[in-house]
Amino acid sequence: MAGGNELCRSEWPQSGGLLVPNMYMATDAAGNSYVAVNFVDNRPLSDDAGPPPQLNFGMPPSQVLDGFAVAKFDDACNLVWVREFGPASAPYSYGAQTVRIATDAASNVTILGDFFGSVDFGKGMLTAGPEIDNGFLLRLDSTGKTVFSTQFVNTRSGTSIMESDLAVTRAGVSTIAVYADSDTDFGNGQDSVSLLLGVKSSNDLVQFDASGKVLFRKTVPSINSSLSAIYGLATNASGFLWGAAVGTSLFSPSVMNYPKLTVGITASGASAWQQTVTEDPLIAAGPSGAVTFSFPGSSSTETLQGLASDGSTQWTVSTPIPSGMPQRGLLVVDSSGNPLILDLFRGTIAFGSAPTLTSAGGNDLVYQTFDATGHLRSTGAWGGSDDDDYGGVGVDPAGNILIAGNTTPLTGATTSRVFFVKLAR
Repeated sequence: MAGGNELCRSEWPQSGGLLVPNMYMATDAAGNSYVAVNFVDNRPLSDDAGPPPQLNFGMPPSQVLDGFAVAKFDDACNLVWVREFGPASAPYSYGAQTVRIATDAASNVTILGDFFGSVDFGKGMLTAGPEIDNGFLLRLDSTGKTVFSTQFVNTRSGTSIMESDLAVTRAGVSTIAVYADSDTDFGNGQDSVSLLLGVKSSNDLVQFDASGKVLFRKTVPSINSSLSAIYGLATNASGFLWGAAVGTSLFSPSVMNYPKLTVGITASGASAWQQTVTEDPLIAAGPSGAVTFSFPGSSSTETLQGLASDGSTQWTVSTPIPSGMPQRGLLVVDSSGNPLILDLFRGTIAFGSAPTLTSAGGNDLVYQTFDATGHLRSTGAWGGSDDDDYGGVGVDPAGNILIAGNTTPLTGATTSRVFFVKLAR
């Protein structure tokens, strides 16, 4: 791997047949990072006679075949601890998986996900019924000890949870955006309105206090009748929520002509405002509001925008980029309000007037840093001759860039590698 601005790195080769489909990361105010890794036995049926692959995360051999691990790294890229979660025997492809993670001011890490079968998240066994996918909200403290594990219970065979996003305040209040069945019990009973009307599923906003108890559950249309779903969330210290959302369509659902929106929601779950946007934005919270990042699509510019809690635009900046690149990425805002974008590229790429970057081979990681008003400050790349992919990104108190991801060989039977790296901005 290459990168002249690399400060430290930890890396682990994985067993052949182990698939790492997703990774997520969150960083606390002290510069510690928490990385969640989903993993599964992905061997062909013809190869399953031998011992199953085990996740290698720098600790004793994994005891879970299909599940997820949560690891803590200090500011020097050292692995501090690992916790693994999953059923003793996974009846489906994914026994348990994470969808999002976030930290709070006490350096707790909160994990949103779902599971099949029976899983002990550290507060006793939780069980999903046959052919039922239940969700969970899990919190670990800074030592890896379970604070709470809240189960989202479905009762009908074939029902499931689809989680979209998680936002956690500094005080530990968690809000989730989910697509759930009407009989889903998040901890305060089933959705009686949906059951009464015969609705089998809905897009919901659910909020939990610092102990994991439900504060409210609201269907998204009940917050604002012109909304159909919220898929991105960000929050500030007072609990105000910014969301990336889609509205209801005036046309047939098959036309898929749903308006794209950014929305403001109060800490109690009431609609504050909504605005129409042209592209699906990423959204993240900073010290003075939220930041949205709009992808270029077919255009040749990317746009950052600062949003206050009243919906007013604080600033808007567009940066020229090569048409069609990048297509998707991750957005994070540091404690000083400076946004950072992480994405993939191959070949060469240039942003604005910044120097052209060249990949070392395959997919490499590319980042852009901005000042607190959205102006491009620097760009950089990191990677090697194989395909490198990101799982999560963060920024430490000194402004250095923290990345978790995995590397996959372009050819041959070499094992994949999971990595955690710190880059100087």
